[in-house]
Amino acid sequence: MDTSVVVAGLRSPKGASAKIIELIQTGEVTLCLDYKMSCEYRDVATRPEHRKASGLSVRQVGDFLSVLEDIAEPIRMKRRYRNLSPDPADDMVLEVAINATADAIVTHNLRHLKVPGNRFGIQVVTPGEFLEWISTGGDHAS
Repeated sequence: MDTSVVVAGLRSPKGASAKIIELIQTGEVTLCLDYKMSCEYRDVATRPEHRKASGLSVRQVGDFLSVLEDIAEPIRMKRRYRNLSPDPADDMVLEVAINATADAIVTHNLRHLKVPGNRFGIQVVTPGEFLEWISTGGDHAS
């Protein structure tokens, strides 16, 4: 799950991103996470503009992310990948998904992730597409 989905879930508790986070919390979807992604989540989600939009304090965001970290499947990087995406910052998301042999990357950034993800057999979908996909029998990984 890309950072954009975490932030959207915090900012809009009734949207598709929040629903995916709920599915992760209930164990219906597996979140794959490594240390770098966890740090990225924290860095971006605690920015003032996102906290203001969500109405959450730094501590509340941190507590929320701690829950996600505790239930996520920790991914150990067996192999590093570089220059997969036009945006080098997105390689981190792709690396986690590839090393996890994830079924999907859920993101709002299809432009940078779809082509390289598909090269590795990983579906790259928006939160709404992911919810539709799993409702029709897609594998439950994020």
